[in-house]
Formats: sequence, structure tokens, C-alpha cells
Amino acid sequence: MRRYIKKQLCGLQGTLLGALGAVRTSLQRRRYGDAYRILTELQQALIEAGGVIEREENICQDAGTGADAQSGNAGENERREDAAGMGKSGREAVRTLETICEVLYAIAKDMEGKTALSYVRQAERLLSDYSARLKDIPEDKLKVVFFPYKASMWTAFESIWQEAAADKECEAKVVPIPYCDFGEGAGDVKWNYEIDKYPPYVPVIPFDRYSLREEMPDIAFIHN
Repeated sequence: MRRYIKKQLCGLQGTLLGALGAVRTSLQRRRYGDAYRILTELQQALIEAGGVIEREENICQDAGTGADAQSGNAGENERREDAAGMGKSGREAVRTLETICEVLYAIAKDMEGKTALSYVRQAERLLSDYSARLKDIPEDKLKVVFFPYKASMWTAFESIWQEAAADKECEAKVVPIPYCDFGEGAGDVKWNYEIDKYPPYVPVIPFDRYSLREEMPDIAFIHN
């Protein structure tokens, strides 16, 4: 899982617990309309979180999971899921979210009953379990990118780049960017692009082939 995605999902935990607290308060005050609205929004948030984990973990959900389990082929189904790229922690996190959604549905069905508040407590415990599963999901390599512009200034980055490139937990990329020199006249501008002036042992990527939106690096270095 990409690190920034995992950080976002972990940061959502406090919001989810706060929403459950609001459900409890609404039930205690018999504000069932408010409780239902919060439950609906909370369930939608959990569904979206599960979708993010599935996309990040490359989970391939089999529509026949329940039937396979009942027919004694649960082990085979799990092997198919693992082969599709789903890790154990990711699978357990998604399943926990699904269980929480079932508990929220039980609350919505019987908000005026005696079991509603006990279901809220159960959902809180499950959220704690989900948080633990989420933290166990392995993270992708730390993405580090360098944006030098003058090749003569590369020496300021080189030692840092060498350390990052040698680190097995890092993915280091060098993306030289264009720069311009301004003359005395209003239109006296010269653009420079020195991608061909870097040492041959430094793998460089053309700036127009690197997408910040897609790469979402964890750390970026630029020259002042």
C-alpha cells in the first residue's frame, strides 16, 4: 500500500470513532433521525475505505465467496485471493469493515430496542480491530524524487541520492527540470534543459515523462 494512502486511512480512525460516539448520543437522546443519518454516512465512509484498500492491495473479490465457504472450498477461494495479490492484513481489514457495516445495519433496524447501544460498543471494538489490521498492511517503498535544474549543482544532491538509491526501502528517481535565464530586455529569455549533462551513472527521467499526480512521491528535493 502506498504510504500516503495508508496515512490517510489511519487518520480517518478518529473521525469514525467520533461518528459512533455521535450515534450513541443520538440514541440516548432518542434522536433517531439524527442517528439514522449518521449511520448512513458512516456506512458509506466504511464502504469507500474498503474500496481504497482493495484497490491498493490489488484485491480480487470473488462473487461466490459465500458459496465456496459453504461448499467446503473456502481454502481454494483464499488461495485465489492471495494469488491475485491480496495480503492477509488487507483481506482481514476489508472483512472487518464488512462486519462493522453489518453491525451498523443492525443498529438502524432496531434503534429503539435494548440492543442498539450494545451494537454501538461492538462496532467500536471492531473499529479498533480494523485499525490494527490496517497498521499491519505492508507499505510500498518510500518514494524519493530529485528535481535538479542545473547539472553543475547536482553535487549538492548526489550524496543524498546515493544513500536513497542504495536503500532497499526507497525508490529514488532523478527528474531534471528546465530553467530559464533572463536577459536585460523584456523578451530576452533563454530556456535551458541540461538532462544530457548529468553523470552517466545517474539514471535520469525526462520531466515530461514523470507525473506528480500519479507518482505522489513521499519526499521531493529541489534546489533553491
